[in-house]
Amino acid sequence: MPTLPREIGWLLIVVYVFGLVMLMTVGLHDGSFAEIPFFLVLACGALLAVQFGRLLAKRSFQHDSARATLTLTAIALTVFVVATFADARLLLDAEKTPRFIRITHAGQVVLLASYLPSILRGVPERRLWGEVRFALFALFLVLGGISVMLLSPRPHGGAFGAHTEAVQALLHGENPYRALPVNGDTPTVLYASALALLAGGDVRWAPLATLVATGFALRIIARRGARPRISSRSTVGDATTAKASPAANAAASLRSRTTRNSVSELRPPSSLPFPGLAEDAPALMLWLTPKAYFFVEQSYSDVLPVAFIALALVAHLHERRYLAAALLGLALSAKQSMIWLVPLATLLGFGLGEWAAFVGTALLTVTPFAVWDYRSAAALLMNLHAGGGLSSIDGMTPTSWFYERYGLAPRGAPGLFMAAVVSAVAAWLAPRTRYAFSLSALAAFFAFCVLGRSMFVGSYFFLTALAALTAAVAVGERFELV
Repeated sequence: MPTLPREIGWLLIVVYVFGLVMLMTVGLHDGSFAEIPFFLVLACGALLAVQFGRLLAKRSFQHDSARATLTLTAIALTVFVVATFADARLLLDAEKTPRFIRITHAGQVVLLASYLPSILRGVPERRLWGEVRFALFALFLVLGGISVMLLSPRPHGGAFGAHTEAVQALLHGENPYRALPVNGDTPTVLYASALALLAGGDVRWAPLATLVATGFALRIIARRGARPRISSRSTVGDATTAKASPAANAAASLRSRTTRNSVSELRPPSSLPFPGLAEDAPALMLWLTPKAYFFVEQSYSDVLPVAFIALALVAHLHERRYLAAALLGLALSAKQSMIWLVPLATLLGFGLGEWAAFVGTALLTVTPFAVWDYRSAAALLMNLHAGGGLSSIDGMTPTSWFYERYGLAPRGAPGLFMAAVVSAVAAWLAPRTRYAFSLSALAAFFAFCVLGRSMFVGSYFFLTALAALTAAVAVGERFELV
């Protein structure tokens, strides 16, 4: 039976717990941060701290049987689908019952069940069936998202109204950052919302497209990561043998067969073919998280920077480094708190030209608004409130929980400080790998958001997507990190 690094299981647990926290706070408790979510978030912090410590110590992955991990993952995803089906607050502003969405849930359960025979037998599946099944999951998400927009044409949440008003102001030739009283979105989010409104008539096509694109990027990363290099070594041996004498060739051939047999026997189980759920799970954890349709309904944009990060890593693993740097620059410009990507980008081994593409792309996105109104653009870029850094204690964080119960408020900005420390330590000590970059980014942004004073469901969606991305990178690099 093939194996998987234990770290992948822990990361999938973090993704899953974030989904439960969103379900309990937005779906069950009407936005309140109760005791169970409080302890779940702390447990996620402890898990990430241990994994980050192992990364800095350059510990190799610990492998376990893939059967137990993948079986539990299939069950957990099924529970997600059932919880979404039973969620009475699936959509807050729907004008009708979401019957069609619940029909798609039945299809998702059937698709999840189809993973089990391969998992229990420990054999790979047909490649074509794996592609078709993943495409069906994507189709269900898109059809469900369209249904959300039809059922809830005018949600009362602030994000939908802010995005729509900002785009309409822009299309009428007005600077939305000067014309509107409050708008914390960056120009990159505004561009995405404008494209969505022009192409589909609704700004919520942007978060729906973001979720779909992120899921496909995660699957590419999981499937197209590092591969074992055993075959290249045996090829070199065969070429050398061909140039020797017949007697030497016979002896070398015997040694070659023995070596190949030994390599085959000693090859790490993680490099053997294994069920497709291992490569699909990170994306499915994001797509099937219980409040995904709520994310689309309310037009949250928090996953957009993760989409750009994921696409940047896709380009990076295909050695398209300038493209990777440019996409990472779009992620940097997609949210004010993405500033931590600057020190963490050192882990991707960028050269001078790639650094120029990284920073230059981020600057290009804000240049039109800086020329239009420099003062408004500067105020927007310096605003860290959207990331949970400096605003009042009113969010879904451990600090707000302590404040509500004991009146204890932290001094200063602990989230800002801890994110800076994690980023600096990672840039100094972490290995120069995609996995180190992803895990360090997850640890830094977790510290920034959770130890901040203002964190809402959008921030949990952001962390959910980032944790799923880290799990996908770990799956893709499982061969290299034995």
